[in-house]
Amino acid sequence: MPSGDGDACYFPRDLGRGSYGGDVHCLQRFLSRKGYLNEEPTGYFGDRTAIATKRWQVRARALDDSNARSRSAARKTPARKVGRARHAETPRVGRMSNSTLSFSIAPRGRTLSRRSRLKVKLTKNRLLRLLLLLRQRDNGIDSVDGHLELASRDKYAALHNLPLPGSGRVTPDAGADQKNTCVDVCAEFTGIRDCQTRCARDARDKKHACREACQTAFGSACDRAFPASGEGGSTNFKICLSYMSASCEDTCGKFRS
Repeated sequence: MPSGDGDACYFPRDLGRGSYGGDVHCLQRFLSRKGYLNEEPTGYFGDRTAIATKRWQVRARALDDSNARSRSAARKTPARKVGRARHAETPRVGRMSNSTLSFSIAPRGRTLSRRSRLKVKLTKNRLLRLLLLLRQRDNGIDSVDGHLELASRDKYAALHNLPLPGSGRVTPDAGADQKNTCVDVCAEFTGIRDCQTRCARDARDKKHACREACQTAFGSACDRAFPASGEGGSTNFKICLSYMSASCEDTCGKFRS
């Protein structure tokens, strides 16, 4: 499983404007690495993080729609018959056909001969996909609110092969009716300590239990040690969280499968 650089984030709760903690910091690292957020992670969920989250959500939705159309088209496309090849009709410039769309491009102020024209060919499906992505980039961003709600948390977990939130694979406490493997993780700063426990029904999920517990404990300890109301609180909080990824990697490395 990828880790570090925001690639192993656990989101047991919804995130939105006003949220703060280790999970927010991890989300910001992920968004920054993907190019959606152009600022240093702070651990505070503000307007810029909301906009970056929107961009990721729109992109993820576009990919889902595109993949669904591709699967549907694949099911409907009949198998090609083996036989004599036919000469395909060459499409006219600027006119869409079932096969390709061709454009002729010439430098400004210069006319190229027919033979030397640069042909750019796009399949019809690719062109439609491009138009869809452009439309969703311009308009789709208004259809999501930028909050990391359950659907987006599930999407992130699925993309990174993590337990889905609420699936019961990792829980804050052991179920009384089943065997569990529990992991305790503590973080301490300036004499302030915070401990978290996460339990896994399957022993193979111990690494996930450890990482979620570590992320939560680290964020809570940083918040208690460097509250926003204190002098230099937000700056020290950000610096504290910057050590979270490496510390949790070191702490939970022994559970790596």
